[in-house]
Amino acid sequence: MEERLRKTHIGPWRLGRTVGKGASGRVRLAKHSGTGQLSAIKIISKGCGSKGFVSHIEREVVLMKALFHPCIVKLYDVWENKSQVFLVLEYLEGGELFDLVARLQKVPEHQAVSLFSQILSGLSFCHLLRICHRDLKLENILLDGSGNAKIVDFGMAIRQPIGRLLRSSCGSPHYAAPEVISGKTYDGLKADMWSSGIILFGLLAGYLPFDDSNITRLLQKVRRGTVDFMKPRFSFLAEHLLRELLQVEPEYRILINKASSHPLLLQHGVRVPAPSFDSLNTRLWDNLVKLEGSIVRSLKALFVELSDEELMRSLTNTKYVCRRHISTALLTITGSLVERKSFTIFCLHIVKDMLIHSKCIAILLKRFLSHSAQ
Repeated sequence: MEERLRKTHIGPWRLGRTVGKGASGRVRLAKHSGTGQLSAIKIISKGCGSKGFVSHIEREVVLMKALFHPCIVKLYDVWENKSQVFLVLEYLEGGELFDLVARLQKVPEHQAVSLFSQILSGLSFCHLLRICHRDLKLENILLDGSGNAKIVDFGMAIRQPIGRLLRSSCGSPHYAAPEVISGKTYDGLKADMWSSGIILFGLLAGYLPFDDSNITRLLQKVRRGTVDFMKPRFSFLAEHLLRELLQVEPEYRILINKASSHPLLLQHGVRVPAPSFDSLNTRLWDNLVKLEGSIVRSLKALFVELSDEELMRSLTNTKYVCRRHISTALLTITGSLVERKSFTIFCLHIVKDMLIHSKCIAILLKRFLSHSAQ
């Protein structure tokens, strides 16, 4: 502990005061010694060094690298030592959305809808990649200097493969969906939509729909999912959207594309653009990759159905552009050990059920590599 308290620098970043604490680490303000740029450095202890916990850190790093979007906090750099990992993040001086609600008591509908649309925009990009945040709450939405909302803290985030459900119960019980706290398998994308509904309710009402000092009673209330829509006096369209988001049965819960075009948003002149990779660098690589032995082994472990000859032939075939770019990324990626390991794991994890989206994956990899080199 004393050693951590004495730490004053992480690379070129001079550490300042602690500005936040969470389940996965604490955050300190930092200033770049050369440029004077401010950042927020999230300090994560590696704990006992168990493989599971280290993999958890690696997953958070690579997901944040992949999620390059104006409504998601930016990850600038990653540093590590034997005991800690340091995530150098965009500094958002506007503070938590929770503090805004506490200050205003409740947020005017037009402002609330504008903020909610920004949350949906960032979340849409996550869900495009099938990344579930799993800890959406007012405290994990920060505001920049212009009052724009950005999603932060991907410590609980995970990618949900197509056709599979999640099992781990996580997140705050006040915001968690009924199926999550019930210990059932669940669709993380739909669980995120419930949490976004709790956020919208909190913005408009000034308090959360489910609350109790006794955790057992709180969980019972969430499982029942009975929301009192009489006291806050929402507008007709606001109540309609909230009812759609806070459906207890996930199969009836509104999906993010429908929520993004709900009449409430349209009434306030708010448009949530459909997520796409069009704004990223779309130039694909044409050079054939000379693969290292370790990368060949990784690909063979993934594509077990292919012989060595079939695997190598597929890497020269434009039909399998995804495999080519995965291989290139594994070979050329730079950065810390955590970044290299986690990105490798991420690539091998996603490619199997997303080959039909090979161009999107290739663009994502291109964006990741160019961002890593900055």
